[in-house]
Amino acid sequence: MVDTPEYIKIKNKIMAEPNKPVREKKMMKIFISEKLIKILGKLMQVGDYQVKTVANRIIGLSKSGDLFERSYFDIVKGKHDLVSFMPAARAWRSMEFKDQEEADKQPAPTCPMWEGAGRQEVGIGKMINYLFDDFTDMAVNKFVNAYKAEIDSIYIYNNFKIVKGEEIRYWYDGKNYVHDDGVLNGSCMRYGKDEGGRNCQPFFDLYVENTNCGMLVLIDGNNKLLGRALVWFGLRKPTDKTFMDRIYTVKQSDEEMFKKYAVEQGWIFKYSQSAHDASYMEDGKRIQKSIAIRLNPKEYKKYPYMDTLKYYNAKTGRLASDAGNPVDGTKRIKLESGDGSYQNVD
Repeated sequence: MVDTPEYIKIKNKIMAEPNKPVREKKMMKIFISEKLIKILGKLMQVGDYQVKTVANRIIGLSKSGDLFERSYFDIVKGKHDLVSFMPAARAWRSMEFKDQEEADKQPAPTCPMWEGAGRQEVGIGKMINYLFDDFTDMAVNKFVNAYKAEIDSIYIYNNFKIVKGEEIRYWYDGKNYVHDDGVLNGSCMRYGKDEGGRNCQPFFDLYVENTNCGMLVLIDGNNKLLGRALVWFGLRKPTDKTFMDRIYTVKQSDEEMFKKYAVEQGWIFKYSQSAHDASYMEDGKRIQKSIAIRLNPKEYKKYPYMDTLKYYNAKTGRLASDAGNPVDGTKRIKLESGDGSYQNVD
């Protein structure tokens, strides 16, 4: 058995004061509820390597013989950023364990320690730092956001819906957003007709007039937008796939909910929520290949700013993440302006 941080503390105290009796601390193995194990198992399926690593380490620790002063970890209903636990000392007293072997027997789901008085709550990030001392802040933060999204999805998954046509234009309008910090409220396409002369609403005809374009929206209880992502159905490359484009949300943790939704629908989705990366996730792997779809061939008066599918040919209807090969008699353009204009490729 590897010395845990708790054992090291006790050893150091004994060495510092060898003649002073030290009260024995009651410790036990890590037990994790079935509900929390299920959550961790789902996090093992997400695309981010660091999230997978943290989830795997927690599950592995529950199977080890390492001893801690906290155990019986469980989710906290209605609180997506917390977990609950039972102090080992209280479990020893309540269960009247006679020795360490008895304390470390796997408890049944009906064990009173899962619901007993004396349970305490702690932030999920603090729990990870309690159990491990070798994860970076970035890894912990990524895991926390993924965990929050997984818990939230249990309660608010019904607030997702796919919209098409004029509804896309409606949900782009910033007056329909939840007004707070976040990427969503900083979008350059958020301006409606009442925004002091800036009006992006005419830019969205390309989305509205093509039935193979939709938008996944997350809406709160007040019918305000928490997040959105364009969805492209029936791709040419990769063939017949559905692609979820860049995610814009008020809360960063909601990005993970969008990804989870995409995974459960069997969609591919944008790997990095950045305009500078066109790679995508498929079956838990990052793919660095082009994405293309065929729209109704049409030249529009105005165009939206595009994060991934930046290249358009109005004569062929090809919209893609790369410029593609030149076609005689056609013009390829790049959609990377916030004022409705475009740049010529040819």
